[in-house]
Amino acid sequence: MKKLAPRPVRNRLRLDADAALDRVLAVFPKVYYFFTPIKPFEENVAPGKIKKLAKQLQLEEAEVQTIEIADPLDAILLLLETFEVDQAAKGKEGCSQKKLLSLISRWMPLSRGQFTKELNKLYATELITGRIDDSDRRERELRLTDKGREVLRKIKDQRKDIMKVLLLGRSELELKALVDDLEEIAMVTWQEMTKSS
Repeated sequence: MKKLAPRPVRNRLRLDADAALDRVLAVFPKVYYFFTPIKPFEENVAPGKIKKLAKQLQLEEAEVQTIEIADPLDAILLLLETFEVDQAAKGKEGCSQKKLLSLISRWMPLSRGQFTKELNKLYATELITGRIDDSDRRERELRLTDKGREVLRKIKDQRKDIMKVLLLGRSELELKALVDDLEEIAMVTWQEMTKSS
C-alpha cells in the first residue's frame, strides 16, 4: 500500500470558533444532508402574487398567504447560493435552473413538476428572481434576491447551532485541520456532484 505524503500545513491567519464556523458554512451545502433538518419558519407571499401562486399550486388563496421554509426549499436556496458563487468565480452570473434541478434531484426524489412548484413558492415570496438566458432562450437563470439572502442567513444560523457541537472543545490547530479537511472533501465531492450538472 502506497504511503501518502504528509499534507503541507496551510499558512492562514488565526482561526477562532466563529471564523471556523463561517468557513464550514461556506462549504456546508456540499455536505448538507449529513445534518438534521432546520426548524421550519414562514415567509409571507407578496400580496400581488397570492392569486397566481394559489392557481399554480392548485390551492385556495387563504392557504398560500405564507410559505413554510423547510426541506426542500432550504436545500434549493443553499445550492442556488453555492452555484452563484461558483459561477461568479467563472465570471458568470446566476445559476441555471436546469443545473439546479439536476443537482437537487440527486439528493432527493423531486420531479421536474415538483421542483417547479417549489421554485414558484420562492418566486412568490420574492426570495429568488429568474430571467431567460440570452444564449439559450429555453433556459432560465436564477438568482437569490436580497430577501432570499436574508432568509438563507436564518437557515445558516440554525445550521451553525447544529454544527457548533462538532467544534466545541477543539484547539485552534484542530479547528484549522478540521475546516481544511472539510473544505478539501467538499471541493472533491462538489466537483463530482456537479460534473454532469
